[in-house]
Amino acid sequence: MLRRRWQKKIRRDPFQEAVVRVARVGVRSWRWNDLYHGLLTQTWSAFLMSLAAVYLALNALFALLYWPALGGITNAQPGRFADAFFFSVQTFGTIGYGALAPASDYVNAVVTVESLVAILANAAATGLTFARLARPRTQAVFSKLAVICQEGDRPVLVFRVANERDSYLLQAEFGAVLRQTETDPDGSLHRREYVLSLDNDRCWFFDHAWEVRHPIAPDSPLWQATETLLDERQVEIVVVAGGVDAYTAQTAYITHRYYSTNILWDMSFVDVIERQPDGSYAVNFQNLHKLRPHLPQD
Repeated sequence: MLRRRWQKKIRRDPFQEAVVRVARVGVRSWRWNDLYHGLLTQTWSAFLMSLAAVYLALNALFALLYWPALGGITNAQPGRFADAFFFSVQTFGTIGYGALAPASDYVNAVVTVESLVAILANAAATGLTFARLARPRTQAVFSKLAVICQEGDRPVLVFRVANERDSYLLQAEFGAVLRQTETDPDGSLHRREYVLSLDNDRCWFFDHAWEVRHPIAPDSPLWQATETLLDERQVEIVVVAGGVDAYTAQTAYITHRYYSTNILWDMSFVDVIERQPDGSYAVNFQNLHKLRPHLPQD
């Protein structure tokens, strides 16, 4: 029998955005030797702002080199920094309107250096943008909550995942790992992982919703677990889904985390497959996250 009844369970908001329970202390937030990875994992707004900042900074740097020698730039007004900056912009982008042009050896030398820097900078920006756009992605969506309920003579952990894209994933596979903090007899703390055995862990043609189960047997880390115990051990269940996109032939993965606050007891999912008036069947994605109290006959 499950240790908690649903009526006693809802004392917190399970839909509340979970936070990482185990903090990372002593790790630098930014590593210059890992700049490429940082630029790939930034949000698009932060990435575009980074490109703009580098672009403006490089042009401002070369403008400072042109500024003392504005007499070597045709039609530039002596002492006017804006002329030096916009001449740098035109050189950097190989625009060449003709109004501003180099007219001294010093300015031509700086133009040569800036042209080389511009080639490298444009190549790097193009490569980073393409790498971000070309990353394989799925439109798989996990249920916001996982449930633990009794099925037959055993309890099971259940979660859902759905493919919201019109295309499908081939040979989709699902895996789950339970991570928790444990105290050894000597008092030392360890963060340990346990692979969860899953039923329905493979879908050869994933184009709709899929329900994955973990049977809570005596060899399961969830055996005889309670809500309080999951909270004390700061349990999180990390789920991985992956497969081959049928159109791009790229392998794509997506992960999701269920914290103890995202696991409800004695609940079941509402059916996603519905019978239509004409006798056909349809998958209702709006029911992906919906729950109902678990019934003994389920």
